Amino acid sequence: MLLVLTTSARAAGDDAPVAPVVDTVPAQAPAERLASAVARYLEGDVAAARTELQALLASGPSLPPEIRREALAYLGDILYSEQGAEASRSVFEALLREAPDYRLDPYAHPAPVCAWVEQVARDLQARAVVIVPPVLDPSPPPPRFAYDVLLPGGFHALRTGKPVLGASLAVVQTASAVVSIATRASIEAAFATQELRLTGEQDVAQPEAAATERLIWINRAAATAGWLAWGVPVAVELARWSSGGNATASVRVTPGGVSVVGAF
Repeated sequence: MLLVLTTSARAAGDDAPVAPVVDTVPAQAPAERLASAVARYLEGDVAAARTELQALLASGPSLPPEIRREALAYLGDILYSEQGAEASRSVFEALLREAPDYRLDPYAHPAPVCAWVEQVARDLQARAVVIVPPVLDPSPPPPRFAYDVLLPGGFHALRTGKPVLGASLAVVQTASAVVSIATRASIEAAFATQELRLTGEQDVAQPEAAATERLIWINRAAATAGWLAWGVPVAVELARWSSGGNATASVRVTPGGVSVVGAF
């Protein structure tokens, strides 16, 4: 009976669920892993140190920056001693890109390795300086002469966004044309009357001669104002065109007449 009970108990125990075994050994911190790799490096076991450093650097973004820099420094040192300077260049370049001012500790690394890191830093700076040729603006096309400035009535000023100047030129030109035509007709009529009187051997009255003289002066002034109102804008446009568009002169119409302001 005792044997049967013992066998049954063992059978029941075999069927009971087994609790999973949990590994309670904590993973090493990055600083501890770096210290272990450095210890192997100092002991002369560079192969094991290289393996640990490569595994540490494979941790990715979670690796603290200062740990990553030290790991790169020691890994580059090991590659320099095992395979030569050029084999360590990419590692030291990655280190200097992250920390351009980083330099190896001369008490922890051999002098040739420290000098090589200085050279790699200079090479990176030389490649970073890019000489960009100056971009020259293409020369503007030569200015075209605005032929519409030859049209009367301030058309060119109105087209170029100067309504006040255009309207003033139109008024001056129109008024001068009307006055010039009217006075010219009066002068011709006065001359015809004077010729009739002279033919009839009658003296021309002094007031009539003075009035005719005034009409002549008014006609000349009106014609001059009209020609100036047309010719000055043409002269300004000619100056702008001949100077390559650098002329700064402008036309102003004032009660005192038409004037040009600026430099050609």
